[in-house]
Amino acid sequence: MRLAALVLAAAVLMPAVLSVQGAAQTPGVPRVGPPRGTIIVVGGGSMGPEIYRAFIDAAGGPDALILTVPNAGGADAYPVDGPNSRGWKAAGARNIRTLFTKDRRVADSDSFVAVIRQAGGIWFEGGRQFRLVDAYAGTKTEAPSTRCWRAEAWWAVRRPGRRSLATSSCAAPRPTTT
Repeated sequence: MRLAALVLAAAVLMPAVLSVQGAAQTPGVPRVGPPRGTIIVVGGGSMGPEIYRAFIDAAGGPDALILTVPNAGGADAYPVDGPNSRGWKAAGARNIRTLFTKDRRVADSDSFVAVIRQAGGIWFEGGRQFRLVDAYAGTKTEAPSTRCWRAEAWWAVRRPGRRSLATSSCAAPRPTTT
């Protein structure tokens, strides 16, 4: 049932991809909902350098903290400065950090949440959605009042001037209201 809700949310949200800050000022670019940050949904396949650059700009520029969250990929460990950062660095980002845990006690800690709250942008790597739920549901990073996986700390980043970016594995965890 949870997976069905996630897939439905992805199907509803995919066509309503929100633009990055610069594009949001362009006439004719659709805007959805209140101005509470930007979500860029990238589904499947590789991502071109123009998307990396646009997101880096929207996240606050080359020195903004961008977190990559690789849980959906399924590995048991990821290096803090691993291969996931190469595309970001090639596009000019200088402050990339991989944020990963499978330990629910870590995901429930104030120190874990504090890093998320400082991010200018968050990149959810592709893979299987259930791995995100397994790691974060029921912890301080999740809003317990929702039935759909919705990370409270992740969403705090979506206040004005903050950004979030999701690949296909994490397009589904987006709530129906933002």
